Amino acid sequence: MISSHTYAATLLGAPDRALGCKGGRITLNDSAAPHVTATVDVPIPDAAVLGLLDPRIRRRVRIDATAVFAFGTQARSFDLGLRDRRVRHADAVVTLVLASDEAILEDYAPLADDSTPYQHQNSIRALTNYVLGKALPGVTLATGAPDAPIRALISSANLLSNPRARFALTGWSAGGGASLSRLATGGPAGAPTYVAAQSSSAGQLLVAYAEDNVKLDEGKRYRLSVAQNVDAGTTTAIDAVMFNASGQIVADLPEVPQVAPAGWFRRSIEFVAPAGVKQLWARSFTVGSVAAGRSLNTSAWRLSEVTDDPTDTGFFDDTTPTTTEYFYAANGTTSTRTALIDRAADLLTWRAGVNALAFLAPILQALGLRLVCDEARVFTLRDATYTAPGSLTIRHGVNLIDADDALTRDDSEFFDAAVVRYRWRDSTGTQRERVDSFALVTPPTQVRTIEKDTPYPGPGFAEYAVRRAQGRGRLVTVQAVADWNARAEQPTEYTLLGAPVQLGKTSRIDFDLSTDEMTVTSRTTDTVIGAIDLLPGTIDQLVGIIDAL
Repeated sequence: MISSHTYAATLLGAPDRALGCKGGRITLNDSAAPHVTATVDVPIPDAAVLGLLDPRIRRRVRIDATAVFAFGTQARSFDLGLRDRRVRHADAVVTLVLASDEAILEDYAPLADDSTPYQHQNSIRALTNYVLGKALPGVTLATGAPDAPIRALISSANLLSNPRARFALTGWSAGGGASLSRLATGGPAGAPTYVAAQSSSAGQLLVAYAEDNVKLDEGKRYRLSVAQNVDAGTTTAIDAVMFNASGQIVADLPEVPQVAPAGWFRRSIEFVAPAGVKQLWARSFTVGSVAAGRSLNTSAWRLSEVTDDPTDTGFFDDTTPTTTEYFYAANGTTSTRTALIDRAADLLTWRAGVNALAFLAPILQALGLRLVCDEARVFTLRDATYTAPGSLTIRHGVNLIDADDALTRDDSEFFDAAVVRYRWRDSTGTQRERVDSFALVTPPTQVRTIEKDTPYPGPGFAEYAVRRAQGRGRLVTVQAVADWNARAEQPTEYTLLGAPVQLGKTSRIDFDLSTDEMTVTSRTTDTVIGAIDLLPGTIDQLVGIIDAL
């Protein structure tokens, strides 16, 4: 294919300054961040311009490529940030290393822990825009990207299985000779069911709730809270006693007295979990004697990990699956807890010193998303269905220079199962570990293990990684005349000498500015000649019936 290619590099500013171009390479990669990188050589400019080519002050360089073919002209510009510059005096050139704006996200990190991301837990787009705005003020995602909630982080898990006697009084008891009853209406907002302890004679009222095999991690901080309703002016308190497997007390929390207001009110205490806890008794009681016939109403016990979430007030509504991590359903006698989404409680705390990309990436990947910035400085969220506009066709004898078609199992990019191991220290300094795994087939034929030093974002990344790995065992790498409309994640068709037609999607494109060629790597599949996939247009545009095609 006969063509003529010209390139220019420009230092952007006020005014812009032409740099010229003596060759280089531009790479688009769907598996890397930054998505666009470049290394270009320019003639050594005068001292003033050379002084401005300083990556420490965030300079930007635009690479303009123009190609003239028999069928017309192609042009494309790459607006990239300067990351490095090296002066090679013997060659009279300056080598510039450039990257798209994900690199700026890697530069930025908060100086103090930031809990603001909790305000955006109902939208991954809102969370991403918040992070983008901190690192690149004024920058937001392009419209039309997928969205998803992370709202399960509104509340950390309630570790109690029958917290408001929703179906029965299992685990509940009363002290001081009081009678115990369960009422189905009139409880606190979000938890109408409640338990009433009524005094048969003057004395103290006490309601207790016991949880066997309670799941507490030694050294972590927890909050125990409850809703109470008693005569206004009555002094009440809550406390808790914890036992080990032998029935010995391992912790006895001090009571916290409080004068009751009118109506339902919330009480809470915090504690650090001791070693060996197997059972917890939570108690709600009056401090001192009350008259005969009086009641102490108790509902909605909640035992949860203390988080940095500023929206977590300690109240737990176990009736609405969309706003809690756990939903309780009847099993005949008590309630059964089912996890809706299981994530680290401190996932949305943006820790000091953690860069913006490292903070966002595990959350996005667990939702099957990637954050990509293109050469025009446009940020998008992309899921597995994303396809770049246009298409690329490479044919032997037309625009193909060379090709390499490889099938292998000895490539870390191909696997049909993954184990992702998350290790991190939470806000209390406790070492935590969680595992996410997924297999495409049973039993798996090749398993990849991935280590991540980040809070557990919930299940999803293992499946995301496995599905993206499919097809990577077959890679077609071709050299062709540079096509400046080519993009990563673009549909491709290859016609190679002596091989079936290959259909796939571009994974990586390397433009060589010195040879006017490009190297394209794609994951492909064999397609027989005459297949419907090779017909022009869409099925709706074809004439006749499928059997006649």
